[in-house]
Amino acid sequence: MDNIKTIFASSILIKEFNKAISHLDKREYDKAILLLNKVKRKQEFKEVWLNLGVAYKGKNNMPKVYECFDKALDPKLPLSDGTFKSDWSIALSNLGLAYFAEEKDELAEICYKKVLEKDPLYYDAIWNLSLVKLRQYCSNKFDDLALAWTYYTYRFKRTNATKLTSDKPELMLWDFTSVHKDSCVVVLLEQGMGDNIMFGRYLSELEKYFGKIWIQCTPDMASLFSKYHTASSTSETDAEYTVPMCSLGKILNYIPDGEWLADRYIEKPRSEKLEIMCIWAGNTAHVNAHNRNVPPGWFDKLKAYGNLHSVVPRKGYSYMEVKDWASTIKYLENIDIVVTIDSSVAHLCGSLGKPCLVLMPLYDSDFRWGDSSMGFDNKWYKSVKVIRNPHSWEKTFQTVHSCLSAL
Repeated sequence: MDNIKTIFASSILIKEFNKAISHLDKREYDKAILLLNKVKRKQEFKEVWLNLGVAYKGKNNMPKVYECFDKALDPKLPLSDGTFKSDWSIALSNLGLAYFAEEKDELAEICYKKVLEKDPLYYDAIWNLSLVKLRQYCSNKFDDLALAWTYYTYRFKRTNATKLTSDKPELMLWDFTSVHKDSCVVVLLEQGMGDNIMFGRYLSELEKYFGKIWIQCTPDMASLFSKYHTASSTSETDAEYTVPMCSLGKILNYIPDGEWLADRYIEKPRSEKLEIMCIWAGNTAHVNAHNRNVPPGWFDKLKAYGNLHSVVPRKGYSYMEVKDWASTIKYLENIDIVVTIDSSVAHLCGSLGKPCLVLMPLYDSDFRWGDSSMGFDNKWYKSVKVIRNPHSWEKTFQTVHSCLSAL
């Protein structure tokens, strides 16, 4: 094994490998693949195959992904330091992510459980397992929602963990069962805005446990939570307890009605031509942005059904300048239907009871929408119709056209 150590210790090989990882971190997948293959030709080791698999996953080349992860899991192939490892946890976990991206949830679960048999405190595997179990619940294939939410709390311990912002260290974390009617709680927003809107349905349940509820949020979000007290920082509150917003699901063993903002929205009578809000892109920093965002040209063809509206300037669209969530809701009163990628606006529509078509990404759909067996349905919103993606925007938009034709 000395030969492997010597080769990998060479400055040229180290430089090429590290440069490939840098490209991978920047999602420059073609450049990463080129360099990793160059390294592999000089010396094979588990890390190079693992990162090749990650790069091919970024390119949605799934046959190559499985080939690479199988190589990384080969017990006869050494690590870069010359040692050997069977059932390499990081490779198994990545293989599970690939299965999850293709809705092969049972296979993903097997991978994560193998990891946890060997290392029960492998937090990334517990987090990934939570997404599998939650999607299975949202697809009517698993009924222990409490267990799924327990796994979900490991988002705070995984790699690149969710960060909570609080400048009041004396706050006590609520235990989800005790009643404190004479006390206050501050709910900490986390993750994306869509997540916070989705879990907002649980705030009315929280009222059963506390006499006063604060929401820690930025000023532009405050209008959504105007029924409660809002503050930019926890130190501005008189709260004694705290709870993360996306942990509120643990209050109930079912998913309650999602139209918790319905009183903010007045539906207008439909005109002869549809008024269609189109959202084809979201946060480019999102880990799945390359699969989630849609070339806007697919939306341009929807003008056959009515007038198109957009939150970004584009020829042929009425432009809506987004100032805050209150003005967004007001604008939506003049819209008949929203067609959007999986974005915060989809959650806003569902919470308002606004008709919406939400387009699943090419790969790696979120747990909340369930798997393809659910068809147009989902467990979170009655007014949101899910448009499943068979790894083709063309076929996805054929379904969109059928839905708009029916209107």
